[in-house]
Amino acid sequence: MLTIYGFPISSCTKRVALILHEKLVPFRLVTVGPQDFKSPEHIKRQPFGQIPVLYDDDYHLYESRAIARYINAKHADKGTPNLAPLADDHHGVGKFEMACSIEYSQFAPLVDRLMKEVIFQELRQQPVDEAVRASLKASLEAKFDVYNNILKEQDYLAGDNVSLADLFHLPECDLIVHKFDRDIIESREHVAKWWKNLSDRASWLAVKDGVQSTPSS
Repeated sequence: MLTIYGFPISSCTKRVALILHEKLVPFRLVTVGPQDFKSPEHIKRQPFGQIPVLYDDDYHLYESRAIARYINAKHADKGTPNLAPLADDHHGVGKFEMACSIEYSQFAPLVDRLMKEVIFQELRQQPVDEAVRASLKASLEAKFDVYNNILKEQDYLAGDNVSLADLFHLPECDLIVHKFDRDIIESREHVAKWWKNLSDRASWLAVKDGVQSTPSS
């Protein structure tokens, strides 16, 4: 059975667990709390002292998107099919990689700032710079205006079928909806439809409130 070292409510741990559920692959979660990220034991697993880390027998991997791609490739015949195109589908690969790059370069950096400078500050009951809040909101609204235009023409970011590129958004979009300003997503017709289709998936419902180990079949 695969083992994931992570933290149940971490966005990156949820991203990996989400794909494991999509592919119907059982896994064991070993909880590594924030106080242990930089411990010598964990640094041996992940030299940057971050989570999650995957162990598949004697093979191990870190970085959540890399882990997700590995799971999808290794278990291509299980669960949800076609979460990434086959290598000989050149046009499909191009569109898929473009969609993944949108998530990683256009969306993720903004949400990382949002989490660090607004959401986590509020959870710690620390003051938030309102100018930063307003700037991040405006930037996210501008990004999702572009998403809305893309999704006007197709159901998902890489085309008409759900892919890893869409699923990678789920943990952070959930934070935007429930911890920041849901109108950023829900007030845009095509983004709202995309979000509903993603957030209603059984895989997300299984992990959204916290990742747990799954029984082996």
